[in-house]
Amino acid sequence: MPGKSPFSEDWRDCLKAHYTHVIRTNDVRTEKTLRTVLHECGYNDAQINEWYVLATMHVDDVDPDFVPDLELVQAEAAPVMVAVPEMPPVPVAVIEEPPSEDAVADEEADDDPPPHDPNGFQQLSMF
Repeated sequence: MPGKSPFSEDWRDCLKAHYTHVIRTNDVRTEKTLRTVLHECGYNDAQINEWYVLATMHVDDVDPDFVPDLELVQAEAAPVMVAVPEMPPVPVAVIEEPPSEDAVADEEADDDPPPHDPNGFQQLSMF
């Protein structure tokens, strides 16, 4: 798009983050003027209300004495879409017969270390 700043999306993200901070700190005075700025930037009430709901979703992120505006939360809060990762399919358990005694004996024989090769590599230790 000609004339569009490459930083416009970053600036919009900063506006959203600033609004979230203002709501979480219960800064009513700044919220009024910031809502005006957001409207002038092209955001509508539904988008701003959605940000409000997202900002107040987590109790850990707001001041202890914060009380959300219930009319705003219940009015037109858009449903929040959450991405849920797909779970891989669960493998089906296969019941195998226990190995024969001959197979167990062969495996035990394979556990013996190979004989020492005098011309092979040797691990040296400095300590």
